[in-house]
Amino acid sequence: MRISPDGRQRQGAAMAMDRYERQGCYSCAGVLSALGVLLMLILLPMTWKKVEYYQGCPRRRPAVFMPRLASSVERRRRVAPTVAPRVAGLRSQKSTGKVWRDEVYEAGRYGIGPDYTFRCYPLNVQNFNERLSVWSKSSGSDAGSTVYLDVSYQYLLKPEKLGELYSMVALNFEGLVASRTQDAIRNTAPLFGIDSYLSQRPLIEATLQRNVSLAIADLHMDVLSFQLRDIEPEDDYQSARLAVAIQVESNAKEAYSQEATLVREQTAVEVLEIENDADAVAKKATASASKIKENAVTEADEKVEVARLQGLKDLYDELGFTSEKHKASLDYLLTLMASSSNKEYVAFDSMGKVTSI
Repeated sequence: MRISPDGRQRQGAAMAMDRYERQGCYSCAGVLSALGVLLMLILLPMTWKKVEYYQGCPRRRPAVFMPRLASSVERRRRVAPTVAPRVAGLRSQKSTGKVWRDEVYEAGRYGIGPDYTFRCYPLNVQNFNERLSVWSKSSGSDAGSTVYLDVSYQYLLKPEKLGELYSMVALNFEGLVASRTQDAIRNTAPLFGIDSYLSQRPLIEATLQRNVSLAIADLHMDVLSFQLRDIEPEDDYQSARLAVAIQVESNAKEAYSQEATLVREQTAVEVLEIENDADAVAKKATASASKIKENAVTEADEKVEVARLQGLKDLYDELGFTSEKHKASLDYLLTLMASSSNKEYVAFDSMGKVTSI
């Protein structure tokens, strides 16, 4: 088959156009490939996000486009099922602001896509420190007074409840914790009088810790420890307290002085009573001794007299005196003989009559 010169020209032009089109497609494909590689190099680092060990971020379960990551997480959980994750985070979408709250991410790097990030919470121990002015309990003549309390406590967020916490306050939990803590302390303070603050510090500290724990319990936080570091009554109360203490001490001193004077007076009275009792006893003893002596002398005299009379009787019988006159004369003579100042000589006749004196 013969081709005319015009046909050859048209065929050559078509072939040239075809080659040009193919070259253009190859160039476009190369440019697109280069752009794809460049885009991957830019987006791939943005796809991976990191959760620090001290942070917590509520986490959505891995999507189907992350099968390798999901299996890795599941393998870690199967290897160490008893180890609770120390950190976690909430996955949120940048373009829409949506936050997934049903799971918590552990510490590590995750490929969640360039349009996603984490809303993180600190999982290390949080400290609360504040100095508060409170009002003490009124009782009797004490109308209550201002007391300054310096308090601090440590608390932890519950990682498994970060989704619920985010639903309540998002990431601004510290302000709510401070507000509830202040309310709990100011509501508890009036339960105690100013004297209790100075003498029952452990009881007040334990009561404050219990009420603060209850106040933040629905925020899913645990109070680890509580410190009542300082208690400072207002200046007027301190001055009044010092004046009262001085007056009490002065009154006690005066009472002791009066008691000492009373004891001395009572002691003097008792000493006088003892001395009087001793004198009375001595006099009674002297009187008793004199009476005993007199009785003894009287009894001795009676015995002597009885013996004398018995002797006279025996003498009368021996001498044969029967006349009372003779007996009286002999008794008289014996009496005279017994006297040392009078010595008389009496002569008797043969008949026993006195002849001379």
